[in-house]
Amino acid sequence: INNIKKLDSRTSRGIVTLAARYNATIKTNYNLAEYPFDSQTFTITIADRHNTSKLHNHLNINHDFKFEYQYPKRAIFDKNSFPAGWKLINHKTIFTDLANTGNGKESAMIVILHLKRDNPRLFFSTFATLYLSYVLSLIAISLTNKISFFTAKNALLLGSIFSLMSNINSTQDLLKNHVEGMSLIDKFQVTTMTLLIISIFTMYLCIWWNQNGMVKRARIVRITTAIGSALVFIATNILLLT
Repeated sequence: INNIKKLDSRTSRGIVTLAARYNATIKTNYNLAEYPFDSQTFTITIADRHNTSKLHNHLNINHDFKFEYQYPKRAIFDKNSFPAGWKLINHKTIFTDLANTGNGKESAMIVILHLKRDNPRLFFSTFATLYLSYVLSLIAISLTNKISFFTAKNALLLGSIFSLMSNINSTQDLLKNHVEGMSLIDKFQVTTMTLLIISIFTMYLCIWWNQNGMVKRARIVRITTAIGSALVFIATNILLLT
């Protein structure tokens, strides 16, 4: 808890009412399997730190400490309640007498928040180098098989490899300890890497065929591979992003 501001304290008909505003930083583990299109569900339990449950149980009386909203008709959250880039989908509040605080069961308020990441720029910053990697490999395989283009095709493939490795390195720390199994980013990276390997193999095979007089075969395989690669990449994007 960063700050506590006492708002009200009064007694009426034997009931003591306390109102306070709390400012706190809450840490939690994110599930980034669908990052940057992920949604997160957070459960926050608020309970009194002064444990009285043992006394109540000993005297066989009901717990008298209750949580409630000071202004029930007011909205609990607004657009400024959450960090930039997050959108509140829905929330639920439960008042219970059975929350375990660690020292016993106390009256508590449980708030369940369902947030969705809402930041289009994250898509471009996350996948820009992956798309660049694929486009460079597609250009390399699309160029003619003539030996005069060999240096240019190699340079494009090297650029594609560096772009892919840059993307893997930049997302490794982000996803570490926050994903079980393959994430959305992992699937894109595997797809791009697979198509890149196919492009490298096909390029050198077609150049070898071209040098050994099998020009027509090399041309057909090069064009077919380029078209097939583009179709697979487009289909993968549609499947993963919808």
